[in-house]
Amino acid sequence: MNYLMVDPSDFDIWARVDVGASLAVAEWLAKNLAISKMDAFRAISPAVKAGQYIQIYSGYGWSELPKLLENLPPFVLSGTAVFAEVDCSPEYKVSYCEEHKLYHRPAGCPICSGNYIHEGCRGG
Repeated sequence: MNYLMVDPSDFDIWARVDVGASLAVAEWLAKNLAISKMDAFRAISPAVKAGQYIQIYSGYGWSELPKLLENLPPFVLSGTAVFAEVDCSPEYKVSYCEEHKLYHRPAGCPICSGNYIHEGCRGG
């Protein structure tokens, strides 16, 4: 019998940021993603100007999200942070689980199905 193997999901935090803080956002992302400040600025500038969500933290286990939410950078606009399954931007047509307040792939909420990373970070 063949079974489709699906990797357990990890999660991101997305938020909207202060338009006047684009340089601070780029510096923070460059430091945390190990990319150049210029590359970070180019990547986020259109989204920041448009008032769209940007990815703040990426690749964490579900249990890590509450403490990350308590330690958002100062440029994040209050009340705008959201949880998303990795690679699911809240700006696009993705599904949303009301119970877990999570944007996720159309296949279903990984928390409801139990197929997710509980702790740890993909990047570290």
